[in-house]
Parts: sequence; structure tokens; C-alpha cells
Amino acid sequence: MTYPFAHTFHSALTSIILNRKNMIPTKILVPTDFSDCAHDATDYALRLARMLGAQVHLLHRVHLHPLWSVFTEEEKQTYPESKFWERITQREFQKIREKYPKDTDRIFTH
Repeated sequence: MTYPFAHTFHSALTSIILNRKNMIPTKILVPTDFSDCAHDATDYALRLARMLGAQVHLLHRVHLHPLWSVFTEEEKQTYPESKFWERITQREFQKIREKYPKDTDRIFTH
């Protein structure tokens, strides 16, 4: 059994998607733990972002002291574990930026 309205519905839906600019994602969120699988996801997200003209937001969660962002460097030294994870995260994000030098304006880290 065929449904004659199916083709019309598909055409209308395609038209809506192609004609509505706000339907195209402008930001792609990629959670990362810096594993090989996460690097593959980042690579895929960047290829997709290039096609769509979108930004890629990489998110890595690290448990830091609640006041970490307002601590002075001296105060941060009293929390060596937090300082360690902050350095590791920054280093990994830097590696990603170096791997994709043409996309540095497209990559945002959190």
C-alpha cells in the first residue's frame, strides 16, 4: 500500500528544513575525557562544524575547589591536586588546538 501524501509531506519537510536558517545548528557540544574515542568524536564534530559553519564547544569536567576561579596563584598552590588537573586539562585542550590549527577560531573549551 502506498500513501500519496508521503511524498508531499517529505517535500514540504525538506523545504522547511532547507529554507529555515535557524534550523541549522550553530554550536556543537562535545563532552570529552581526552580518550581515543573522544578524539574521534571531536574530529567528527569539527568536520560537521566546517560543513555547517558552526562552532565546536569542548566540555571537560574537572572537580575543582568552588572558589578556584577567584583564588590567587599562591592560594591555588595549596590545592596541588586541583592544580594538577587544571594543568592536564589545559595541556590536552592545547594539543587539540595544535592538531586542528585551521579551526582554532571554531573551537571553544570549557
